[in-house]
Amino acid sequence: MNAERLHAVCLALQNEINQINIQNKLQQIVKSLQQIVNQPQQPQPQQQLSNVLTQFYEELSDSQSDGFSPAWRQSLEEIGGENLLGTALSERIKEIIERNQITPSAAHQELQQIQQEFERFIVDPKNGVHPEFAYF
Repeated sequence: MNAERLHAVCLALQNEINQINIQNKLQQIVKSLQQIVNQPQQPQPQQQLSNVLTQFYEELSDSQSDGFSPAWRQSLEEIGGENLLGTALSERIKEIIERNQITPSAAHQELQQIQQEFERFIVDPKNGVHPEFAYF
């Protein structure tokens, strides 16, 4: 992989991650689902989840990474982010929510796994920074 291309891809990804605030949105979704599991009769967590999902889906639909060139898409795949951004992430979340409509606890567990996968993608446990993002 070309180091200059990797650097450019990582800059674009960092911008997208920060602009959409992906990590925070995933945390909000997981938290809302946990509240739904804990308090299934309360409408507030359900409305909060709906609002967060609607906004998140809209923001992901305008994702810069969806427009990456094939070479940049390959770089994104090589660093493990192909399913953690843009419409790919949106589709993963939608599929989980639709499949688990009557079992929010299952949806919570699966989305929690995506949140953890995303955090591993952006943060290296050894030094706190993902190696590809280390030079920012």
